[in-house]
Amino acid sequence: GGKGYRRRHFFDCICNEGFDGDGYFCEDVDECEEDWPCYPTESGGTCTNLDGNDGKYQCGCQKGYEEVGEPDEHGPTECWDPTKCQARCGPNAICTKQGSRYLKD
Repeated sequence: GGKGYRRRHFFDCICNEGFDGDGYFCEDVDECEEDWPCYPTESGGTCTNLDGNDGKYQCGCQKGYEEVGEPDEHGPTECWDPTKCQARCGPNAICTKQGSRYLKD
């Protein structure tokens, strides 16, 4: 369950999962602001709190970045910038991403 509760006349009021408060006033917890559960911003990740949805959030990749790896229930688990990758290669090569390494093809 959520954090915070209020005892009132022989019963407890407890905030739902993803909400915090005293059991009477419960506010949505912004997981993106508190923990940043998605891929880091400096590496192209985004996080959107889904207000009022029991602790849910959506991960994504910034414009110009591509999603790589297996997504989970919140979205992509990794983002990468193909232009930075290509800068590591010569003019007659293509850069690809494999795991957390750049490969020259």
